[in-house]
Amino acid sequence: MSDNKRYYYLKLKENFFDSEEMVYLESEKDGVKYSNFLLKLYCKSLKREGRLVLNELVPYDTKMLAKVTRFSESFTKKALKKLENLGLIQRLDDGTIFMSNIQEYIGKSSTEADRKRIYRKKIEEEKSGQMSGQMYDKRTPEIEIDKEIEKEIDDIDRFRDRFKEVTGRNAYIKNQSSINSFINSYGATALGVVMEQIEHSNYLKSNADFEWVCNNLSNIANGKYRDRNQEADTEYEEPEYYIDDRGYKRSVITKEILL
Repeated sequence: MSDNKRYYYLKLKENFFDSEEMVYLESEKDGVKYSNFLLKLYCKSLKREGRLVLNELVPYDTKMLAKVTRFSESFTKKALKKLENLGLIQRLDDGTIFMSNIQEYIGKSSTEADRKRIYRKKIEEEKSGQMSGQMYDKRTPEIEIDKEIEKEIDDIDRFRDRFKEVTGRNAYIKNQSSINSFINSYGATALGVVMEQIEHSNYLKSNADFEWVCNNLSNIANGKYRDRNQEADTEYEEPEYYIDDRGYKRSVITKEILL
């Protein structure tokens, strides 16, 4: 009998427990219990894309979470407060608890047969019907998507590390949807432009926290906060660029064709 269920799984990078948030969390008294509690919340929220809800109308409260995670209610209340302070969870306006950065960790899988069928269809579309029922590549679309997600996570991690190195401040962010959107629009190379602008702005180096930076990436990339006395250095020798589908070189910021 075929299995037509869709499965969700938690994807963690090998350095997940080395992040600043996890190191801090596990250094606390009962730290291992906190990290175990966090992982249970991640798993519980996968099907709802990060929202901890019993159904579309009923969000989990402290008592319900204590029951499903098998921790005491007092510990659950304390753990939720600690995770919220670290930016690992958020409370939405309707009271729903949302797991921050959950999109980095969600994996979805259907049956192998379904995935191969989807992949065959994709190849047929790309090859204009020249596939003849043969698999050109054993890799499924999910694997390719997972690789893209992993690359994006690596790009963001490098950006965070560089920010900490340049500013000497932590790189905490509650929700990285803004940075994901920026990468989707301009490409990961644009983060290098942002970092170069930060390095040439005393204001950004001294005052801007990481979350504010991520919410103002486009303005920073366009040089809005660059020091005035360094404007002469910004004469464009050659902007960062990418090659579009038609082979044109375009600016990652303005998307104009570069000659």
